[in-house]
Amino acid sequence: MSSSGSTSESTDSDSQSRASESTSSSSSGASGWASGFLGQMSDDSGSDAASDLETRPPILRRWIQREIDTMYDNRYEAPRTALPRGPSYLHYVLTTFKSGRPDHFRQALRIGPETFDALLITIQQDSVFANNSNNAQLPVDQQLAVALYRFGHDGNGASLQSVANWAGLGKGTIHLITRRVLTAILRPDFVRSAVRLPTEEEKE
Repeated sequence: MSSSGSTSESTDSDSQSRASESTSSSSSGASGWASGFLGQMSDDSGSDAASDLETRPPILRRWIQREIDTMYDNRYEAPRTALPRGPSYLHYVLTTFKSGRPDHFRQALRIGPETFDALLITIQQDSVFANNSNNAQLPVDQQLAVALYRFGHDGNGASLQSVANWAGLGKGTIHLITRRVLTAILRPDFVRSAVRLPTEEEKE
């Protein structure tokens, strides 16, 4: 009885041992397969990512660059319609007001006709008004009048659009005119001759 009992126990023990070894080997095999598979995926994805970086930009970067290129290919993203310009008030000021109503001329440009002419004579030969382009500049008297009108107003009245409406010109032209006139009147020679304290006779 004891002999068969020990044999049975030994058999059960061997069976459990083999089952444990089988389970262990299966687990280690599955674990090894999973580790190898994940490692291969990691290696593949790493090589693919490196390949992408070496051969072409990522998709997002390419899309952003394409959108930027498209934006710069077109000056405006939405269709634009030309704004009709109204009649210019500039010519009326330089003709009718200057000769017949100097008070209205002063109200518009903040200086009288005589001072305007003296300033015009002083700056009209400045090189900034020389034009080597096929598109001729406006006459210097008109440019001076536009700049003086802008200098004499503030707030919305001095905005590019307001001055452009008054002069019947484009906003870009107003900007260029302002820069030219400022360049001319800020020349050192002009500043030395024009910006000074009044004499005693002039004070009287």
